[in-house]
Amino acid sequence: MDPDEDFLKEAQSLGDERLRVIAELHSRSNPHNLEDLILKHYPDVVVLNLDVDDVLGFGRSVQEILNVPLALPPIVVGTTSREGSDLRAKAYAVGVDDYLVRPFGLRDLGFRLGVLRKTRRLQKHLEQATRKLSGLNLQLSDSNRRLEEMTVTDELTGLSNMRFMTQFLEKQFQMLSRYERPFALLMIDLDHFKSVNDKNDHLVGSQTIRTIGRTIDACTRTSDVKARYGGDEYVVAMPETDGASAEFVANRLREAIAESVHTGHDGAEFRVTASIGVASFAKDRHTSYRDLVKEADRAMYLSKKNGRNRVTLWRPESTSELQEYDETQSAIMTEIKKISGKE
Repeated sequence: MDPDEDFLKEAQSLGDERLRVIAELHSRSNPHNLEDLILKHYPDVVVLNLDVDDVLGFGRSVQEILNVPLALPPIVVGTTSREGSDLRAKAYAVGVDDYLVRPFGLRDLGFRLGVLRKTRRLQKHLEQATRKLSGLNLQLSDSNRRLEEMTVTDELTGLSNMRFMTQFLEKQFQMLSRYERPFALLMIDLDHFKSVNDKNDHLVGSQTIRTIGRTIDACTRTSDVKARYGGDEYVVAMPETDGASAEFVANRLREAIAESVHTGHDGAEFRVTASIGVASFAKDRHTSYRDLVKEADRAMYLSKKNGRNRVTLWRPESTSELQEYDETQSAIMTEIKKISGKE
């Protein structure tokens, strides 16, 4: 871009099959909208006459070119009839990549453009490689995220697994011991679920477990942590929830499970009920999260013992009803011991 028409004509002669030269008249009396021009041609190199800008506005044209929203802005070669180290320094400061003082031979300009074209090609390769690397990093990040989800998620239901639940309970208990905030635990066991598998098949059983997992998720808060353990048992951790509130939620959940309709392999409909145990944190009784889990498990045992399809809130005086309770047969305590490496 230059105000000298003769120079523009000569510059066009530099073009060949590898170098396309576009000559545009650009002067103070006939200024171009440089952004439109750049977006029209997407040049790799712009040779710009810096004398087009007045002294006070020196570099304005360069800035207009560099401000065009492109992923890779063009290389700017500034030409000027003025010499001086201060002017050269100012040109580089406003964004010029290369600098030529007039008069210069057209052959010299051709050599310079050839070198800059190679520089541009390297820049493009680097930019493409950077984009590719960025894409690979995103894929790696996504893969790591999915891998992390797999390590803490129950594949069948999409709820948390017991490894994540035990980690959550351990961290929560440290806070509970210090601040004594309300906290409750629900233990849920599906009643006579073995008969569902016996009468149908494991695909129907798996679908039923998955559906009930969704029901549990829908009936509880997003801040609650839900997990499946064993085969047909679930646990819900409820921060900032006292025993009475947890018992209310458990009854609502029990009703929702009982009302859900499932379909067997022969098309026949059936329903499933659940026995639920509830325990709430008490600093004087719970020295670790395992103590709270034991109480919720015992409360669930009492729900089964007393007729199933019911909710039991654990109370210390209920201990007298546990003559037949065997902790070694507890699925959740066995699971916790395995995770903790104690068995």
